[in-house]
Amino acid sequence: MTSYHPPDIIMRVRDEQLLWIPDDEALEALGGAASQFGGYDDSDIWVAPASLFSAGQIGTALAAGGKVMQGYSFYYPRRVPLLYEAGIVEWCGDAGAKIGFALRREVAEAVRACSFAVAKMHGIIF
Repeated sequence: MTSYHPPDIIMRVRDEQLLWIPDDEALEALGGAASQFGGYDDSDIWVAPASLFSAGQIGTALAAGGKVMQGYSFYYPRRVPLLYEAGIVEWCGDAGAKIGFALRREVAEAVRACSFAVAKMHGIIF
């Protein structure tokens, strides 16, 4: 019997410049530019790829307390919203788009692994 070996977790985690938004007021300052990301979908922070925003939108975010930070993106096939209660913080995910973002690599790897495991349990792989 052949066993299935999922792709290497680390290979699925990629460096990404992220726009971090500190709170709902700063999120509102971005207006429609942030609406496509759905806010705090599955965790405790709001981040999105900085490359998806114009220089003007980045300026608005910075003026509202946001920051452009080094972070990570990863495959996120299934929601795992309770991880922050276990102390896994500084990440967010959008299972509909199958992508997550984290400020620390070890968090990105952990969330990606949990999401992948839940998806596998439910028969939702890729």
